[in-house]
Amino acid sequence: MLSAAYVGSALLTDRAGATPARKALFILLVCIGGSLVAAEPGLGDELDGAAGTPVTRLMVLSLLVAGFGAVQTMILHWTTPPQRAAAKARWRQVLALAAAVVMAILFLLNEVPRPEPDTRPGALYELVAMVIITWGLIDLGRMAYLYAPLLAHRPYSRAGLWMFLVGALAGVFYPLIGIANFAAAHLGGPALHPSAAIWAGRACAVLIAAGAVTPSLAPAVVRLYHRVTDAFRCAQLHPLWLTMANGFPEINLEATPPRALLADWWACLRSPHGWMLHRRIMEIRDGYLAVRPWLDHTVSELADWTARHAAVEGDERRAIVEAATILAALRARAHGEDPTGTGELEPGAPDLAGEMEWLTKVSKQLRSPLVAEVLSRHDSRNGRGRSWVDDTLANLGLPVRR
Repeated sequence: MLSAAYVGSALLTDRAGATPARKALFILLVCIGGSLVAAEPGLGDELDGAAGTPVTRLMVLSLLVAGFGAVQTMILHWTTPPQRAAAKARWRQVLALAAAVVMAILFLLNEVPRPEPDTRPGALYELVAMVIITWGLIDLGRMAYLYAPLLAHRPYSRAGLWMFLVGALAGVFYPLIGIANFAAAHLGGPALHPSAAIWAGRACAVLIAAGAVTPSLAPAVVRLYHRVTDAFRCAQLHPLWLTMANGFPEINLEATPPRALLADWWACLRSPHGWMLHRRIMEIRDGYLAVRPWLDHTVSELADWTARHAAVEGDERRAIVEAATILAALRARAHGEDPTGTGELEPGAPDLAGEMEWLTKVSKQLRSPLVAEVLSRHDSRNGRGRSWVDDTLANLGLPVRR
């Protein structure tokens, strides 16, 4: 029902997007949700008691018949041109409406008492419903099987059709057991226990509802996933970015004020299309260019030796060297030392994804005890005291020289 409310609100707010497929989706979700709610034992008992007759059963079956008409209409509008879809869907809608009317008439002509828990009533209106539902499931599975391979360019719609097919295969036991119990009630013989039919019906309803909302919901879920992952990557770059921005405020393109890590993550999450993550990478690289004159090859050599001595190899060692070299250059500038320009940094990656991966590794190594050891040794050689760089690292909870 929540999905139905979401789709219904979208139809009201976006009249241009109120396509026949979306209208059919809304009807389908209302029918599925309504049938599941009405089938709850407690609510069903209250409705039957208030009506003085087992009207809940009629409501559930009528909603299911209407739901199958809606899902068939939706698939046709997904897969065929509008005029052909409307023509094919019209007779299915008429059939579903006619079946619901016939069921209501048969129910009024032949009311039956509420059955025992382990049997099905032998009312004729149920037979009509089960036949229509059986045909609807077969038609649904047939259309899903035929059209799914044709939608390779629309993967979410294709996934929804495969869910319809699985739901139709699972749900066909529901009407078949109902037909068998109708025959047992009129011809004599043991009735099948309805528990299997109930679970088959629920599985069918869940799969059909999931398949119906997948084309519209899955892209939103994917966008949310990318936003969350971009926000985490942005947060991982936060220590390196903040250090560079404190050293060179001019690289901060939007004059973003420093934030706590959680607030920074939330700001990244709200940033559309990964804009804040991309901007952060560019600002870090701008900071690299600005600090280049103070890079010192002796720091790089000391960091490389320290990492090798600690048996650190590969990208981790290279990231340690770069982190130590950058921090030492920022300290040299903070102490007013003359530029040396003798150091080198790793070349940039050929694409944004590579840049993000590499700079994340460097940002993580700001926390490395090996980097703190390198800076401590280098400062001892040059007789340096603390600077704003140490204060920034301390505020980030990173190891610094005391």
